[in-house]
Order: sequence, then structure tokens, then C-alpha cells
Amino acid sequence: MAAFVYERFGKRISIRTAIRYLHRFGFKLKRARKKFKKADPEKQKRFAKDLQELEKNRSPRSVTVYVDEGQIWCDASLGRIWSPIGEPAEVESTSPSKKEKILFYTAVVRPMEKVITMMTDWFNREKTADFLDKLRNKLKGWRIDIVWDRARFALNKNRIHEHKLPPYSPEMNAAESWIRWAKETLSVNYCWLNRTALVRSFNVFVASMSRRANEVLKRCVPDMHGFICL
Repeated sequence: MAAFVYERFGKRISIRTAIRYLHRFGFKLKRARKKFKKADPEKQKRFAKDLQELEKNRSPRSVTVYVDEGQIWCDASLGRIWSPIGEPAEVESTSPSKKEKILFYTAVVRPMEKVITMMTDWFNREKTADFLDKLRNKLKGWRIDIVWDRARFALNKNRIHEHKLPPYSPEMNAAESWIRWAKETLSVNYCWLNRTALVRSFNVFVASMSRRANEVLKRCVPDMHGFICL
């Protein structure tokens, strides 16, 4: 803004004045998110439309579940922080190894306002099968339509059906929103002393979902490009 004013009008303004102008013109400071240039908008809209049709014609005892994989490091991920003017904005870190992290599967069941997770030591076919078994046990008697970005998996048993997301479409997965929420809560501007402490706090965060159903619905919303999907 300051550069534009100088180039257009030959006037120099301070950064603070430039920020006031930005606010006046309707701009707001936000955390940026990636927009994947390789994503195919037509495939995304077609997927969203098909899922919307599935929801409209959903049979009793059937539910859509958004599934994804996540990880949180012990070391802090940096975000915006309030800091006194004139002092550096610093976050203390013990520089833990990159191996010091947790891996987990997440399933967001929006119609039931429920989140199901499972920590794992690695992501592979066997662990994914274990998580699907857990999901099946938590939703006994229900037909499950899974929305995820994995390659085709053996899902025909136990009334589990796959809906593979289009490439480069993380915003269409409600589980991705939950993972981002967990990272913001547990990792932004905070370094954990060890993995054990992070695991304990992660479990507490997961347990809190049972009394935060409305927040799950509000925060874990898939962006379906104008189509309405549960």
C-alpha cells in the first residue's frame, strides 16, 4: 500500500498509515492457505455434486465419514503471537528431533457430531485396515461412505464404501479441518518437552470433542464449491 501511494501520488506514508488504509478498504490480516494450481475445478465440482446426490438419497442407518492422516511435531510451529512493541516475538524451543512427533488417523462424522482417532507408529496398509476396523466397531450396523484421498482400498466388507477425493483437494475433506484445529491447539507457538507429554495432551484434546459437538460442526466443514454435503 505504501509503495502504491508513493508510485501513484508521489507521497510517502508510514506503514501504520498504510495498514489503516487497508482496513478502511475492507482488507483483513489472515493466515494464508495454499491454493493448489494443479487442482481440477471441474473434477472437484463433479465430485461434490455426486456426494450431494448421495446425501439427498441417503438410506437409514448410513453416514458419510471424512478420513485423513495427520501428524504433529513436538517442536513448535510458528504462528502469529502478541508481543510488546519493540521486543522480538520469540517462542522458546528445545529443538527436539524431527522424529519426535505423533502420527494419527482421524475420522469426522459430521451427522453424529463425532470425531474418531487412532494414533499409530506409521502409516501403511495394515494400520489403515486397523483404523477402518475401529471405525466399523464405533459405527456398528451403519453403512459407511468414506471420503478420503487414499488409493483404492479393500472396503467392500462391512458395508464400507469409498469416495476418493479429486487430486489436490484437501479443503474438501472435513478431517483436514480437524487436523488443522488440533495443530493450532497443540503445536502453534509451543514446544513440547517430550513426545509423552504431547501424546497425553492430544488424548485430552480428543476426549474434549465429546462436549464440543457444536464446535466440531462449525469448524470441520468441507468446502464443496457451493454444493451442500453433510
